[in-house]
Amino acid sequence: MKQLFSRKNAPGLVLFAAFWLIYTLAAFRLFYAQCTAVLDGTRTAAYNSDMWAYIPEMLGQKAAPTPFPYPILFLLGRLFHLVMGPAAAMACATTLLVSLSVAAVFAGLACTLLPRLKSIRDGYAPAILTALAAMAVFLSAMLMLPGEGHLPGLKYDYVGVGTPSPWHNATYLAARPFAVAAFFLLCRLLEVYETEGFASHKGLYIGFAAALVLTTLAKPSYTLLVCITAACVMLYRLFRTRWRTFGKAFALGLAFVPTAAVMLWQFFIRFTPGAEPGGGITFGLGDAWLLYVDSIPLAVLYAIAFPLVTLLTHLPRLKTNTHFRFAWLQYLVALLMAYFLKEGGSGLRDFNFFWGYMCGLLFLFVVSAEALAEDIARWPQRKAAVIAQSIMLLCHIAGGVCYYVALMQGKMYF
Repeated sequence: MKQLFSRKNAPGLVLFAAFWLIYTLAAFRLFYAQCTAVLDGTRTAAYNSDMWAYIPEMLGQKAAPTPFPYPILFLLGRLFHLVMGPAAAMACATTLLVSLSVAAVFAGLACTLLPRLKSIRDGYAPAILTALAAMAVFLSAMLMLPGEGHLPGLKYDYVGVGTPSPWHNATYLAARPFAVAAFFLLCRLLEVYETEGFASHKGLYIGFAAALVLTTLAKPSYTLLVCITAACVMLYRLFRTRWRTFGKAFALGLAFVPTAAVMLWQFFIRFTPGAEPGGGITFGLGDAWLLYVDSIPLAVLYAIAFPLVTLLTHLPRLKTNTHFRFAWLQYLVALLMAYFLKEGGSGLRDFNFFWGYMCGLLFLFVVSAEALAEDIARWPQRKAAVIAQSIMLLCHIAGGVCYYVALMQGKMYF
C-alpha cells in the first residue's frame, strides 16, 4: 500500500478523493432529508425510506413489527446521538458507513486491479483508471427512463429490478463496507488456501472471519449468499482433488464458524415462534418477485446489462480471474435464492431475499468495472469491447444519476 502514494498515482488519488468527498456530501444530504421527513411526519409524501423504523430502533423504541438483530448501524447512530439530534445522528451514521464502502472498493481495486494495470501501461493512467472503476460502481443503478414512465415489463423503476445502491435502506448500505472487505479477502483466500494453507496467511483468515461477522451484524443479506457460494466452490474442489485438500478446506471453513453462530442468533430472533404470524422460509417460483414486476427476465436484464456485456466479451476471464468467476457464481446463487425462496406472512411482500440479489449486483459491477479498466488500458487492441461496455455502463450511470435526482426531489424510491 505504500506504493499507492507514489507520484504517478497522485492524479488518480486526487480524482478519487474529490469524488469521495462529493459523494459523501450528496449521501448525507439525502439521508438527512429522509430522517427529517420521518421526524416531522412527512415521509409518506416525500423522502420515503426505511428510516421510519431505524430511528426509533436507534432511540430504543419499537417501531417495526419484527426486531432488528443486526445492531451496528443503530449502535453507531447512538454514538452520534450523544452530541446531536436523532435525525443528524442517523444521517451521520449511515453516511459514514456509505463513505467507508466507497473507500473499501477503491482499496480493494488498488490492491488487485492497479498492479495489473501497471503491468499493461505505465504512467498516470493505471491509478486514474482504478479511481474511475471505483466511481463507476457507485454511480451506477438499474436502467430506467427519465420522468414518470417505466421500461417494458416493469411496474416500478427500482422494486423488483435492483441497484447496487438502494438509497432508501440504511442497513443494506451499512453492511456494504464489511461485505466488500469480505469479498476481496475471500477471493484471495480461494487463490491460496489449497496450496499454502492457514500458517502462511493467518492475517487473511482472521481478517476475512472478522469482516464476515461485521457484515452479518450490519445486515446478513450478503452472509447467506457468500456462505452458500463459498461452500459450492470448496465442495467442488474437494471432489476434484478426491478429498486430498480436506484439511485445508476445513481450516477455511473454520473462518465461517463465528458468523454461523451470529446467524443462528439472528434466525432465532427473526423466526422464533410468536415473532411474526406465518413467518418462516418456504419455497416458491418467483412468488415475491412477481408482486413487483411483470417480467422477471426483463427485470434481470435491466439490472445487469453492463455486467452481461462484460461477461460476453470476457468469457475466458471466467477461467483466469478469481474475482470475476466468484462474482458471477455468487450472482447466480443470489438469482436462484431470490426466485425460489420466500418468507411467509408479511415477509412475502418484504421480498427480503432480494437484498442478497442486490449484493450480487454490487459485486458484478465491481468485477465488470475491473474488466473494463483493463480493456481501456489495452486500447486499441480491445477497442470493440471497450465501446460496447462503455455504452452500457453510461446507461447505468445515467440511471443512477436520474434515480438520485428523483430521490432528492422527494419522489418515492420504488
